[in-house]
Amino acid sequence: MRSVSGYKLLSLMVLFLITNFGIVRSQKKVITEYQFCSPEPNSFGINPETAIVIRYGEKIDINTLSDECIKVTGEISGPHSGKVTLNKDQLTLSFQPDQDFTLNEKVSIYLNDGIKTIWGKKLPLLIYGFTIRQEPYGSFEEYFPENSDIQKSNKRKAGSSDNTKGNSISFNDIPEPLITCSYGATAGNIMTVLEKSPNDYLYLFNKTKTLLFARKTPNRVSNFKPHLSGLASYFDHNIKGHILMNQDLNNIDTLFMKNGYNSDAHDILLLENGHYILEAYDPQRVDMSKIAVGGDPNATVIGFVIQELDENKNLLFEWRSWDHFRITDSYSNLLSSIVDWVHGNSLDADTDSTLIFSSRDLNEITKISRLTGKVIWRLGGKNNEFLFLNDPRGFSAQHSVMKQKNGNLTIFDNGDGFFPIYSRGIEYKLDELNKTVTLIREYRHDPDVFAYVTGNFQKLGNGNSFIFWGSIVGQTGHIITEYNPSGDLVYEVRFDLETYPTYASYSTNWEHNIFRLSTDSVNFGKVVLGDSVSATINIINLSKKELIIKSAYGHDRDFIVEDLPISVGPLSTKVLKVKFHPRSEGPHSDILTICQENDSSIIAQQLIVTGVSPVKTALRNELITDFEMYPNPADTKLNIKTTKMVSSILICNLSGKIVRVLGIQGKEFTINLNSIDPGFYILVINYLDTTKSMKRLIKLQPD
Repeated sequence: MRSVSGYKLLSLMVLFLITNFGIVRSQKKVITEYQFCSPEPNSFGINPETAIVIRYGEKIDINTLSDECIKVTGEISGPHSGKVTLNKDQLTLSFQPDQDFTLNEKVSIYLNDGIKTIWGKKLPLLIYGFTIRQEPYGSFEEYFPENSDIQKSNKRKAGSSDNTKGNSISFNDIPEPLITCSYGATAGNIMTVLEKSPNDYLYLFNKTKTLLFARKTPNRVSNFKPHLSGLASYFDHNIKGHILMNQDLNNIDTLFMKNGYNSDAHDILLLENGHYILEAYDPQRVDMSKIAVGGDPNATVIGFVIQELDENKNLLFEWRSWDHFRITDSYSNLLSSIVDWVHGNSLDADTDSTLIFSSRDLNEITKISRLTGKVIWRLGGKNNEFLFLNDPRGFSAQHSVMKQKNGNLTIFDNGDGFFPIYSRGIEYKLDELNKTVTLIREYRHDPDVFAYVTGNFQKLGNGNSFIFWGSIVGQTGHIITEYNPSGDLVYEVRFDLETYPTYASYSTNWEHNIFRLSTDSVNFGKVVLGDSVSATINIINLSKKELIIKSAYGHDRDFIVEDLPISVGPLSTKVLKVKFHPRSEGPHSDILTICQENDSSIIAQQLIVTGVSPVKTALRNELITDFEMYPNPADTKLNIKTTKMVSSILICNLSGKIVRVLGIQGKEFTINLNSIDPGFYILVINYLDTTKSMKRLIKLQPD
């Protein structure tokens, strides 16, 4: 082994070479002969906790490696011992120092010439350096934007809560949203974080607005997001990490950034190979007077960092905006004392080796190589490389940029700074070879809305488009919509300003695996007014813990769940009895929410129940004037206006059989009748006050 004095002498020689003979020549060698190095050669503002990642581009012979094959020396801290790891791809070397570097010191890297590829080829000489940041990362905590667009959409500050896990919640604690349009929506659920001050809730509900899962969290959380792996994740602002949850509703892991960075809430990617990609904000002290006339000489300027880690949480890749973007690329106020010049807010793994991300404050979408870190193209902003063929408006302050399987690019365009001012979902045909974008379709709310922050756009598997409209200016609440491929609105749900989704919402098939019902619907048939009939269903406990069904909620008092609470043992089944006791004539329908309510969580399943009490006088409600419908007869669409708030609308045939259920609320609707055969029907309006009205409807054959 080399002696300590010899080791120090070699380290000092390496540092001398870098400092006095110029890093430019070695940096050129790195660029031409090595695929990737992190930190990048000659980079600055690096965290003291940093690891070194080197990728040559050919598979390495692990037998030629040792913990001494990479020499790392700090100008102040001296030689650093550490652990050398070869990733399972056999391409990526990493060196994790045993001790942190010292602030504001230069660090030299020297790679021994004894390392070989699996084919026996020696790796070329590698000597380069970088500089550690001037101030500790944590000293900027008060200046962090703390996901400023997320924070602006929340009333509470980070970490504030007067509740801790264990405080029970009830179904009645969370008001139902209002469905204003529902026909042709994609089946499935909606996942989001719901805020009802002073708490945040992980929230899963279905397209009929039935709550399936809610958990009150002790800390401020955001971005409850489903993943293809069957997992879901959410960001905890107190620990600054992404918590992974399985379908058993257990938190199974927490993912953090490496190299001393605090993870950021805006996005996380879980890849099919088990890798994950995270992002962070990186504040540094910058003399902005040298960059912009009138700039603050002591400004806090916030960069952007992306990392990819493997399934064992080893760092594979790190990308920093400081190494690739200019501060003057930004549309932020460069004269401010805090300049959030990039503000990355979405990630999308375009291929196995590339990444597309959105930078809100650059008005830019960027594609980079995850192998080399090089920028492949820049779309939008001051460095735009593309020609917008039919969309001179472009986009600004955008969110949720996604590359679709057909190559198209989808974006939620907040539209900050444009006139007329409105937000929209947009889909572009992207020609990366000829650098052109063509607007395929834009989705605008009717009437237009403007979300100054937050929002997301999701393309669904059936071609429908799902949009959460973010923090809308001048509105009474938040809105989620869905459009069919023709651009027609097929679903809309609204939340008030007291209980509303934050940052993003996702359409998903993700659901919990705690319990199921043996059926999702019960039809009681005809029951004479005043009489009753019961039906039984099975509650199937899929978990390894006891399940206690404490409650059942519905809107129609004619349907009753009996003998609650019911205890169901682990991995077992028990019978649940439901009774139909009609108190008025005509068709009845409801959605019962069967709930477990405990430990800060509501876990639920829905049961659709229907029945009819024969109408003695078929037209006795024909003269009721608390609602009007037109035209009648109708062919494709029927307009309805009521004087009271509606909870649901039923269309029944003359024998009382329900042919369509519309779980919509409001006082004015337009119903699409294309799915109903021509003939005579009874339209039943169920009101929130539990009363109902009926009128005869004639459906014509469309022209």
